[in-house]
Amino acid sequence: MIHHYTLHGWGVIIPQESLRTGYGWRHFEKGLGEMGRGNLHQLLHVFYDAQAKGFMPDIDQVHLYGHSYGGFVATSFALRWAELHKEANLKEKFRFQSIVADAACVNLASPSLIFSLALPDDVVADGDASIEDYSRRIMPIHRVKDSLSAPLFVVHGKTDVRCSAAHAQEFMTGLKAARKDVPLFWHEGGHNPPAHPRYPEFVAALMEGKPTNALAAEIGLSVE
Repeated sequence: MIHHYTLHGWGVIIPQESLRTGYGWRHFEKGLGEMGRGNLHQLLHVFYDAQAKGFMPDIDQVHLYGHSYGGFVATSFALRWAELHKEANLKEKFRFQSIVADAACVNLASPSLIFSLALPDDVVADGDASIEDYSRRIMPIHRVKDSLSAPLFVVHGKTDVRCSAAHAQEFMTGLKAARKDVPLFWHEGGHNPPAHPRYPEFVAALMEGKPTNALAAEIGLSVE
């Protein structure tokens, strides 16, 4: 996907933040307290640092794509942009022109395991007395009533069990109940993005506001 964008004249920034702990449960357990908090603040600083260094010459033409945990980041930025700036002590200087969340983690996958963990002291000091409180504050599925900071597009696999397709559907139901117009594109696969060679072109078309119906049909995406 990166090759497609660079080949077609896009500048691509791939933040390498510190929350690199593996996949699935191990990633969440090691990142407890950082997910949705310090980790997102760090990513905001990465974007503003890139702007200051001239890597984002047109601040009004910046788009965001995230897959899996990156999809969690994408939906969090869509719904908590102003709040995260305040927490990170940053002045808001731009907003993404569009956000694409692919196979996004929008809710806790294994509550029975996660609720048995102890929150770090600094999270408790911030006002989250329990894992449930922490989840309600950081997980996108609980933030659907917040204002969108940018047009949001969601892509998800119908058989995804790593980032539950059922959670994605529940997330979309919440967004619709909150009167937010967010398209959901389903594909027949699991957690990985569609393998079709034109999928990067489809994502670029979403970001640029171009027609996507023909591309979606060719790739095998159904829109909801």
